[in-house]
Amino acid sequence: MYVAGLDTIPIESVADGELFAGTEHYTMYYYRLQDSHLHTLGHENPTTLLQYDTPLLSMVYPVANAPRTI
Repeated sequence: MYVAGLDTIPIESVADGELFAGTEHYTMYYYRLQDSHLHTLGHENPTTLLQYDTPLLSMVYPVANAPRTI
């Protein structure tokens, strides 16, 4: 069982390297990379523990075809 904030995810439902966490400014962000989509699951810091009802789509890979702006 993986625990990411308020999420508990069975090990059997996750491939190697699919779940990861990043830390910035005392906040830990939880992510899941699945089928070339990066989803944010939630975040926590000393005052807040947030779990999204529906994972937030943060990025679709590959980004090489993404429109470029100046």
